[in-house]
Amino acid sequence: MRVFEILLLIALAIAIGDCFDQWRSRPASARRFQLPALACLLLLVHLFLEGSRWQMVPAYFLAPILLLLGLRTVNHAASTGGARAARLLGYASALLCTALTAGLAWGLPVPKLPEPGGAHAIGTFTEEFTDPLRKEYYGPDAEAPRQYMVQVWYPAKLAPGMKTARWWGDAAQCAPVLAKNLGFPGFFLNHTALIDSNTVENAPIELGETKFPILIYSHGWTGFRQVAQDQIERLVSNGYVVVAPDHTYGAIATRFPDGTVYPYNPGALPTLEEAGAAGRQAAIEKLVDSFAGDVMHIIGELEAMNEGKRASILKGRLNLKQIGVFGHSTGGGAITEVAVRDPRVKAALAYDSWVEPVSQDVRGKPLAIPYMSILSEQWHTREGANNAILAPILAQSTAPVYETWLEGSNHNDFTLMALLSPLAYRLNLKGPIDGPHASDLLCTYTLAFFDRHLRGAQQGLLDRPSAQYPELKFAGKKESAQSE
Repeated sequence: MRVFEILLLIALAIAIGDCFDQWRSRPASARRFQLPALACLLLLVHLFLEGSRWQMVPAYFLAPILLLLGLRTVNHAASTGGARAARLLGYASALLCTALTAGLAWGLPVPKLPEPGGAHAIGTFTEEFTDPLRKEYYGPDAEAPRQYMVQVWYPAKLAPGMKTARWWGDAAQCAPVLAKNLGFPGFFLNHTALIDSNTVENAPIELGETKFPILIYSHGWTGFRQVAQDQIERLVSNGYVVVAPDHTYGAIATRFPDGTVYPYNPGALPTLEEAGAAGRQAAIEKLVDSFAGDVMHIIGELEAMNEGKRASILKGRLNLKQIGVFGHSTGGGAITEVAVRDPRVKAALAYDSWVEPVSQDVRGKPLAIPYMSILSEQWHTREGANNAILAPILAQSTAPVYETWLEGSNHNDFTLMALLSPLAYRLNLKGPIDGPHASDLLCTYTLAFFDRHLRGAQQGLLDRPSAQYPELKFAGKKESAQSE
């Protein structure tokens, strides 16, 4: 909970307790309206500095009601028995209302993103990309070119007074789609629009001539580009440029600069009952090909930015010989596809990589670049085609491979969904592993992997289990990761 939310609820509780005490033992005094007046003042400060959210609505009504009642300073001794009973019921209801507000605000807080921890400040900008060589599979116009939104984070030079941007700038338009997809009312996640990032929008790029290595993140089915921003900010604060797209019609919703919002297209991922085995396989391969096509197109656009062919503050500041990719779920399958198909990519890391849609051509070719697979315990222990396909892909690699899994985690623990609520485990949004610890673990290992295989830094953390992070279990071809 935020500071003025806590102060408001404390003021309301004290005001209610004081009203009850005065009703029970002595005539009403000026405190009868002074304390509610303080609560109303705190309410105004909260609204102005922190912003409103639906979890606090009961308190928004309660504060002015208590003030109005407090102004009617009537001697309780003159009250009839019925009036006294009604007043007691009112005080009890007000106290219950305050407790309800506190529970909602605690259970669905406005969380803070983890501190990035690196030496670099972080800037960001967002652009629309169009690939004229690919048709849009899923849109209303089958002849339209593929269009999607891209966000870039980069080491920045900050000046005094610059304010950090919101984490999910499109939350007002996109959070209702996500909430309904999770089975909640549309307003349920609207407060995510209030979450601050550690990033400053359109900040100047860090001064100097340093060329930054590049990482591209690919989200999963019904994900979005900021869904792993804790990892993104850790990487950028340590000197990387990170780029992430909203894969249009595969992202939960994509908002374009003209205000148009395209929600995900359920037809892109049909069930077996809807499409049959062959139809579904063709559909999921098409989906991952779309995601992978976005990633490879991004690399081309970054080359254009670096060369000045596309206007950008990144001109001359990108190290195009140090490109890595990482992704989650469907995005993990996409970056696996890219790792084999695009020689510009030098390292790849996948969280719960969904490789059932990976093309047959890619399955038959060995990985020639370092690859790290981190599975959740949920995916590591389940039986099915995905793990059966992933195992030979990794086994035939000619480059270092790290096969690991994260004890106590489920599929969502690789995203910020796990940090949205202390009740996330009860809401089936995460596994039992501690959310902040899992976030730190993933940030640390992701950074270590790319530091080792893009920058050549020695990272013993990758060679053996860690006492600090015992939840990450090494398995499979661990020995190949040491023979570099």
